[in-house]
Amino acid sequence: DMFRLLREHRAFDRYERNYFLYGLAFMVLLPVNVFLLVDAFQVSYKELSLVKLVALQVGFMLSVPGWGRSMDRRGPYGTAARAFLMLATYPALLSVALASHRFELVWVAYFVFGVCMAGVHVTWTLSSVHFARGRDSTPFMGIHIFAVGVRGVLGPSLGLALYQLAGFHGAFAASCALFLIAGLLMRYSPDRREVEKWGREEAALPMGVSPALPAPPAAPAPARLTA
Repeated sequence: DMFRLLREHRAFDRYERNYFLYGLAFMVLLPVNVFLLVDAFQVSYKELSLVKLVALQVGFMLSVPGWGRSMDRRGPYGTAARAFLMLATYPALLSVALASHRFELVWVAYFVFGVCMAGVHVTWTLSSVHFARGRDSTPFMGIHIFAVGVRGVLGPSLGLALYQLAGFHGAFAASCALFLIAGLLMRYSPDRREVEKWGREEAALPMGVSPALPAPPAAPAPARLTA
């Protein structure tokens, strides 16, 4: 089951916990950004679509190959660490844009967001396969998706509460802090080097060959019956 898998794979367990903090930081901003764009900047639906689709998608498409190379060299821990730490600039830029009332900085923020989310997409998609190491990756991805659902319930509500209590800048500061904490935990995780080693070992294997799995524990000898 899910909890047994997390107990047996401590590196994956810690990875998911760190990823959860990133997810909260991301979802905190979902309701806040609607208020920012509609109420503070009073953008039209056309401008809103351009910012969210053009700036974000251009950043995403341009950076996907680089994040793929990072995943090859650094594995999910190192790649996620870079993406999360860079993501801290996203709410910071939105906060500066609001303070200076410069809408062009919103475009820059969403472009940066697209670049960083390309890295998140690569780690989100491939990390389960990486941690499975030749096993069925479905249970790993199932935990990943379950965690998304949990933070999807908590994150927007937390963001709305922060906005009501501390305003835009308070919500942006909280999101920035969570991105930084998640990135630093990934960067300095005790599992990072070992997980990177797995990736190098797999890259050295011939195409189509799975990494060797640890041998299962030996079955206990049957008990002898005595007269």
